[in-house]
Formats: sequence, C-alpha cells, structure tokens
Amino acid sequence: MAGSTVGREIERKFLVKSMSWKNDAAGVTYRQGYLSLDPDRAVRVRIAGNQAWLTIKRHFRTPTQGV
Repeated sequence: MAGSTVGREIERKFLVKSMSWKNDAAGVTYRQGYLSLDPDRAVRVRIAGNQAWLTIKRHFRTPTQGV
C-alpha cells in the first residue's frame, strides 16, 4: 500500500471519582456481530437504533506471535 496512511488506535482509561454521572446518562442498546472468520482481520458491525457502523481491522503480528 504505497503512499497510504494507516491510522493508529489509542486506548485511554480514566479513573472515575464518583458515580454521579449516571444520574444524567441515558442507556443505548447495541447489537454487534462479526462478519469474518479470518484470524488476520476483524470485520465487525454494530447497530444502535437506526444507525450502524462497520469496522474493519487488520491484525499485525509481532515477532513473538509468529507468522
């Protein structure tokens, strides 16, 4: 993929000091399923109400994971 730019996923975690935020929060039900059995990629669909998201991720193997 010459000339392409691949995004980098960053996961962040935060410590919550109290549960007071829950008083104003509304719940959303998500339905989720995976569409690929290939171990080198994940194809996921998520549905919430009348919206849907399709996510495609390629898994890169590190030297310790083998080929």
